[in-house]
Amino acid sequence: MMSATGVEKVCGACSKQGRDLKKCAACTSVWYCGVDCQRAHRAVHRRACKRKEKELEAAADFLDRDRQLTAAIQHLSIDEKNDDDALFQPCPKPECPVCMLPLPNSNGASVFMACCGAMVCGGCMNEMDRVINEENRNRVEQSGRDHATLLKKCCPFCRDSVKFTDAEVIAQVEALMRKDNHEAFFQMAIDHDPHAATPFGSPQDSSKAFSLYIRAAELGSSDACYNLAHMYREGINVKADASKQIHYLKLAATGGCIAARHNLGHMELMAGMLESARKHLLISAAAGDRLSINDLFIMYKSGSLSKVAYQEALRAHQKSLDDEKSEQRERAALKHPEFMEKDPYQDNVPIPAFFRDGTEPSWA
Repeated sequence: MMSATGVEKVCGACSKQGRDLKKCAACTSVWYCGVDCQRAHRAVHRRACKRKEKELEAAADFLDRDRQLTAAIQHLSIDEKNDDDALFQPCPKPECPVCMLPLPNSNGASVFMACCGAMVCGGCMNEMDRVINEENRNRVEQSGRDHATLLKKCCPFCRDSVKFTDAEVIAQVEALMRKDNHEAFFQMAIDHDPHAATPFGSPQDSSKAFSLYIRAAELGSSDACYNLAHMYREGINVKADASKQIHYLKLAATGGCIAARHNLGHMELMAGMLESARKHLLISAAAGDRLSINDLFIMYKSGSLSKVAYQEALRAHQKSLDDEKSEQRERAALKHPEFMEKDPYQDNVPIPAFFRDGTEPSWA
């Protein structure tokens, strides 16, 4: 109820109205006349109060980590100017060893082969299955149902037979780990990571996953550096540390991780560091990242990016997508749409306040 002097509050226990009521110190969402009303309402309010208190703590923790992240971005960008030459150099995209085309950015469009450690595109996997199935149909027509003559599913790269049980696959991955194969360490890490996929069915263990990520990163896995950045961001098995998050994101971006490159650019954009954000986003956009195009569009509409630069970014982005296309991959996407990652890129990227209202930031 509104009054001439302000808003009158309502007691949660007795529904009395007034402007001198005291709010619950824990959840700050319910008002009381005094201690007696609060005690009388405790049985009703207890669960909602605890739930609201946890929500407020989570929101405060998120805002605190966000402030630390912004400060870390600005601090590290000043301290690491000497590394700019290496940091802003685009890396060639990894290729499928069978068709020699760049691997798609979508996680579901590539397959790790535990037999040889190769990352093979879904198009080559599907084509190999098609050829084997067609050959097996021909053999069945010629020799009847003699299954001894049928071909088994095999790796498109090394032609070794594909294992189907978790124990057999884990044994193959461990053999690659003994050879210091960084992709094998990374795959085993995400298998142990409770917050990631579990391709082999290993027990969930954040500590084990963290140590495997560290080893994979030491061997040169940019994806492991990206996941380590996420763990330091969320405080998973480690103390949340914005500086280490940025450190691992930069290692991942330098190693060719497109997602890490975009995250760096987006965070610097939100922190108001337009020059370094522009460099990162142009590189990730040229590698086929759609989210980077969205961020560059924000910069273009705000006047922070020229029309010519934005058009060049669009052309480079489309060329990257065209380079990934093939008839085999299109057939695989039609046959197995459930394994193809859905487009996660929506036009709902957070827009900084100074872009929304059109005002010039103080640091521009």
